[in-house]
Amino acid sequence: MSFLKIGTRSRYALRFMIELAEVERAARSDETRRRGYVKLRTVASSQDISWRYLEQIAPALAEAGMVETGRGPLGGYRLLRNPATLTVAEILAVVESDEAPMKCFDPEDDCSRRAGCAATFLWKGLSDVVDKYLQSVTLQDLLDGRVTVPKLIGARHDEPVPPDANASEIDEKA
Repeated sequence: MSFLKIGTRSRYALRFMIELAEVERAARSDETRRRGYVKLRTVASSQDISWRYLEQIAPALAEAGMVETGRGPLGGYRLLRNPATLTVAEILAVVESDEAPMKCFDPEDDCSRRAGCAATFLWKGLSDVVDKYLQSVTLQDLLDGRVTVPKLIGARHDEPVPPDANASEIDEKA
C-alpha cells in the first residue's frame, strides 16, 4: 500500500521529459541523425498521453528553461538541460502547485493543534524523505535505469520525542 499519490500532471511531465531525453541520447549516439525537435503528437502517441494535455504541460517546462520550442514544419520540443543535472524534483516543481502537502505545513494555516500534534513530525519527516529522494534522482538516472530505493530507515530511537519538541523543530525549519 502506498500513501503517496503523484498527480497526472507530474507523471505526464516526467514521461514527456524522459521521451525528449531518449530522443536526444539517440541523436548523440547516431552521428547521422541530426538533433531535432520532437512534436507533441509524436510524444503523445509513443507515451499514450493526450496531446492536448501535453499542450498544457510543455509550455511550463519551456518557460522554466528545461525544454526549447521550435516553430514550423520541423518544430516541436527538445531538451535544453543536461539530463545528468536535471532532477525529478525540479521537473515536478514546475508542473505542481506550491501548496503545502498538508495543511499543518502551510505557514499561513492557523492550526490550533500544531504545537501539540504528535503526528505533525511524522508527516513532516515523510515529506522531507520524499523531497530528498526526488532531488537525488536525475533524468539521466531514469534513462540509465540507475534508480534505486534508498535505505531510509535507520536505528529506531528508544526514547520517544515529546510532541511539543517536534512541533517547535518543525516551526524552526519552516
